[in-house]
Amino acid sequence: TAPALDGDDRVGAVTYALTGADAGLFVIDADTGIVTSLAVFDFDTPTDDGADNIYSLTITASDSATTVQTATADFTVSITDVSFSITATDSTIAENAIFASTAPDFTGDDRVGVVTYALTGADADLFVIDPTTGVIISNVEFDFETPTDDGADNIYSLTITATDSATTAQTATADFTITITDAPFSITATDEEAEENTIFASTAPDFTGDNGFGAVIYTLTGADVDLFTIDPATGIVSSTTVFDFEIPTDDGADNIYSLTITATDSATTAQTASADFTVSITDVDESAPVAPLTIAAATFSTNENNVAGVEVGALTITGDPTTVSLTGTGNEKFYDWDAHLYWYG
Repeated sequence: TAPALDGDDRVGAVTYALTGADAGLFVIDADTGIVTSLAVFDFDTPTDDGADNIYSLTITASDSATTVQTATADFTVSITDVSFSITATDSTIAENAIFASTAPDFTGDDRVGVVTYALTGADADLFVIDPTTGVIISNVEFDFETPTDDGADNIYSLTITATDSATTAQTATADFTITITDAPFSITATDEEAEENTIFASTAPDFTGDNGFGAVIYTLTGADVDLFTIDPATGIVSSTTVFDFEIPTDDGADNIYSLTITATDSATTAQTASADFTVSITDVDESAPVAPLTIAAATFSTNENNVAGVEVGALTITGDPTTVSLTGTGNEKFYDWDAHLYWYG
C-alpha cells in the first residue's frame, strides 16, 4: 500500500525512493510510493539477504520544498510457507489378488527436500508402505468371503502421511479406502453315461474360479428335469425312475437326457453359476444267457460180432446241442441217437 505521511505537511509533490538490503528485488512507484516485487517468492528457496524469507526495505519520501525535506521508514516483507497436501484415491479390487497402489499426488506448495511416507489407519497392519515412494502393497491376498478389515465389511481404511525435510517439518495426510469385491464363481458338471435298468446318481459339481459366498443352494432345470431330483445342499443329481433304452423318455426320445444345474450363493447380492450336462443311457444285452457246450471224454468197447443197433455207451453232453456228429477213424461203424452211441456193425 502507499506509505502514510504524518507530522508537518510536505511541500509540493512528494517523490519516493527505495533502498535496503533487498531493494534489488522490488520496484517502487516514485509518485505513489507503492512497492511491488519483481518476482514471485518461493518460501522453499528464499532470495533475501538473510536467506530467512524476511525481505528488508527502506522507503524514502522527498518533498519539493526549496530546502527539500525527506522522511524514511524501514519495513519488512515476510514470506510465509504455503502448506502442501497429498491426495490418495479410493480403490476397488477383486478378491484373490495382492493390492498395490499408485504413488500419492501432491497439490499446493512444493515440499522441502526429501519426503518420507508413513501409514496409519484401522487396517494399516495388513499393508506396507514404501517410505520413499508412498506406494502401498497389501501383505496378503484378500478373500471376500472372509473379510479381515476392522469393520469386517471388505472396506479397508488407511491414512497416508507425507512429511518433508524442512527445518520445521510440514506434514500432509490423506485418508482413503480399499474395497474388495466378490470374484465371480463358476461350476462344471460332466456329461455322464448310465446303463439302462439302473437308477442314475451324479457326482457333485465342481467349482472353478472363486468359491461361492456362504452356503450354496443348488437347483435343477432343463428339458428332462421332471425325471430327476437334486440335493440342494450337495448338488448331486439322481434319477426318479429306472431308464429303459428301448423306451426312451427324454425330450428328444434319443436316450440323451438334458439338464442344467444352477448354484446360488448367500452373498447380499447373490451370485449364480450354471452348468449344462447330459445323461446318456446305454443299451444292455437283455437276451437269455446260453450255456456253453461241452462233451466229456469217454472210452467205450464192444464186440465186433454184435448185431447192428447195439448201444455202445452214453455220451455226457452239457448245453443244448442241436446236432451231434461223429468223426475219426472208423466213425462209419457208429451212429449217435439222443447222445447215445450205437454200433452199425
